[in-house]
Amino acid sequence: MIGVDSASYLVSTVSELSRFGCFVRIMDPPFSKEAGVRLRITHNRKHFETIGSVVYTRADGMAIAFGPVSSESQAVLESWLTEARAHSTQ
Repeated sequence: MIGVDSASYLVSTVSELSRFGCFVRIMDPPFSKEAGVRLRITHNRKHFETIGSVVYTRADGMAIAFGPVSSESQAVLESWLTEARAHSTQ
């Protein structure tokens, strides 16, 4: 993740992934509410990329709302969500 208005760069774990956003786990989040971020999520050699904004922060991370998503990234995201639903019902 990279801050849109800064040179801050971080690598972290993502949780609570949905079509609309995710939670990025990191102690003492470096971005404030409403900050713009460039987000790249990688899983099983596939990448999802978008620009988003920080919805809220907590001591253990921050919630990110996704902005516009390319059709390629949307397809990757949908495949991950389908996979997650399949695993949760087993």
